[in-house]
Amino acid sequence: MIKKRKKKKSLKKFVFLGLFFCLIGGLAYFLVWSPFFWVGEIKVEAADGKEPMYYSSAEIEEIAKRVLEEKIFYFIPLKSVFLAPTEEIEKRILERFPEIRLVNVLKKMPSVLEIKIEERVGIGIWCRLSLSGCFKIDREGVIFRESPLIGGNLVLNIYGENNSAKIRDEVIPPRVINFILTAQKVFPDARDFEFVSDEELKATTIQGWQIYFNPSVPAISQIDALKVILKNETEEGLAALEYVDLRIEGRVYYK
Repeated sequence: MIKKRKKKKSLKKFVFLGLFFCLIGGLAYFLVWSPFFWVGEIKVEAADGKEPMYYSSAEIEEIAKRVLEEKIFYFIPLKSVFLAPTEEIEKRILERFPEIRLVNVLKKMPSVLEIKIEERVGIGIWCRLSLSGCFKIDREGVIFRESPLIGGNLVLNIYGENNSAKIRDEVIPPRVINFILTAQKVFPDARDFEFVSDEELKATTIQGWQIYFNPSVPAISQIDALKVILKNETEEGLAALEYVDLRIEGRVYYK
């Protein structure tokens, strides 16, 4: 009797496990191979709600579709919303468009992918001192698109000695970019900037004379010192001015 009971328990256990694995297998098949959960719609939206400048929704959709057409081990489709590799889609979009700063891919059940994109915003033009290449630059000091040098007073031009720089590189530390933007806002006559080092930044004014800044010291205090010099200088002195050196905190040298 005891042996029969053990056999019955073993048989029930075997049947239970069989049903359990069949259920798991059926559920997996439904979630992965059922067209109901295949990505059928891809929504592309700008994070700021503005019209895109450097990409089209069709181009982004095409990148996502190519990833979704791939398979794991040659037979498990990635187009199921459960398996859709969001990080891989984000990576490929960023590789294709250096003008894009951030991509966020979200899954919306049962069959939608939502792609939110934030583009880089150019604050000016960065050029190598040799003028062998100019690029748009953003607030993070990253160059992201080739651009011609634009003269005049309407565009901020920044120069540097990084001749090996390429698109997606940070050519200027963000804090120096903030310094430049602050200095230009407070003293609009400062236009073209040359980034020399973390402690030296040279600006050329509309009038043609130069200012030597120290980016490690707050821009406001240096501009305040500059304005004092300009206020106390005569018209003849201003006309003959060659440079103002503000690199040493608390001191001003000019010629």
